[in-house]
Amino acid sequence: MRPPGAAALAPLAALACSCAGAGEAAPVLVLAAAGAAASWALRRRRALPAEPPVRIEGRAALGREAGVALVRAGGERILVGFGRDGVRRLGRLPAPPRPEGDP
Repeated sequence: MRPPGAAALAPLAALACSCAGAGEAAPVLVLAAAGAAASWALRRRRALPAEPPVRIEGRAALGREAGVALVRAGGERILVGFGRDGVRRLGRLPAPPRPEGDP
């Protein structure tokens, strides 16, 4: 399996090989730039949120075309009702208690 971003580094590797005749420093500089780019890409990838901003935690049908859902959005838990007329907020629920030992 290739590491993430490997496809983006292929042109740089080809450039490093083509610069080999230009002296010893050129391939080293190209590879250093490739390493910096890969490091930046990995840091950027880690900075992305691990959880989607809106998540449906549960849903229950109340009929053929209506129901309720528990939605987590922005750290809040919101109970919504949905049906033919659309979606309405029914209320907010407190966050569930954290298990002991969780920060």
